[in-house]
Amino acid sequence: MLRNELLAARAAADLATALSAMVNVYVRFAVANPAYFRLMFRPELVESGKHTDDGEAGDAAFAVLEETTAEVVQAEVISAEDAQTLALTYWSLAHGLASLILDGKLGERAAHMGIDTPELADRVTHMLATLAKIDRR
Repeated sequence: MLRNELLAARAAADLATALSAMVNVYVRFAVANPAYFRLMFRPELVESGKHTDDGEAGDAAFAVLEETTAEVVQAEVISAEDAQTLALTYWSLAHGLASLILDGKLGERAAHMGIDTPELADRVTHMLATLAKIDRR
């Protein structure tokens, strides 16, 4: 399910905004499907030897991110040496935001800023993209 949503986000965005769009989809998926999200990424909840589908689902979602970073390399926005770092940076951002939201750690901060948590995720993602000079809106 997450892979399909990431693929749809990638298809709907241009290369400059694709990574940010995918982070936002990842966060929204986690918020809308917290049980699935936790099963995919929390090894203490599932015996990995018995439920390989859970790890495969997370790997399939990460593959979409890797494919998109490969496109960024092909567009000569970043070097090939930086591709894996870029993929891990965006995954860390997406997963960190999703986890913090699910654990109730961002709601109060977002409210203090006068926004909701999805808007906070959008802002954080846009800031990273701007600093990385990928999203040049």
